[in-house]
Amino acid sequence: MVSRVVLTIVFAFVLLLSAVSAQSQAATPGAGALDLPDWVQTWISTQEDEDIHEFATLYTPDATYEVLGDGIMVHDKFSITEIAGMLAANGNEFDIVPTAFYAGDGWAVLEYTMGWVNATVNKSQVRDVRTATIFILNENGLITRSSDYFD
Repeated sequence: MVSRVVLTIVFAFVLLLSAVSAQSQAATPGAGALDLPDWVQTWISTQEDEDIHEFATLYTPDATYEVLGDGIMVHDKFSITEIAGMLAANGNEFDIVPTAFYAGDGWAVLEYTMGWVNATVNKSQVRDVRTATIFILNENGLITRSSDYFD
């Protein structure tokens, strides 16, 4: 219960920062690409490449992986690998485009749009799904929890 309240507060904070960031970016046309840490770049590339085992190495053995809206929540690295495999089997040509990144001591938030080709429904394309992922990190920089929120 406490973690859900904390995640809600962090998400509200991210939305506020996002609004401020959007105003700042609008005022500075031609701003460069986001400077993302290596682990975030790996988190993105392993999903785009559908490398489920490398994706799971970013998480602690007892990590929580959650996709709100889809009702997905698992609590260990093996299950994270299985969920990543199921998601990869249902979609192809994943494309993740970061739009904002915020980080602090033991946490990070990535905002992005994502798209894919739905492998199970007439190969239809899904594009520009706005998503935010909140990460909780341990002292070694591994993910202990990630929660995806999408619009």
